[in-house]
Amino acid sequence: MWGNGDGIAALVGIPYGRHKIPVIAGGKKSVEGSTALFITSSLLGILLLSAHIPVASAIPAALCSAAVGAAVELFSPTELDTITVPLAILAVLLILA
Repeated sequence: MWGNGDGIAALVGIPYGRHKIPVIAGGKKSVEGSTALFITSSLLGILLLSAHIPVASAIPAALCSAAVGAAVELFSPTELDTITVPLAILAVLLILA
């Protein structure tokens, strides 16, 4: 969920990120990139989880873990988000799925 979401976030956020968030990560992250990460992670999470658990459980688990992942990514320094975001998503999935 995170790896693809992070890649799409960069592909969207770097060229199209018009709404930078100055307080977070030195203003390098954008609303557009974070939204792309959330949407991509949500869709992939629903797809992957629904192969293993009922769809009714997969949807909220994917949405919650994607939201937490996007929030943690915003507040993590760029060099640490490779560690913090997957762990945050895993923690949510272990609790919900």
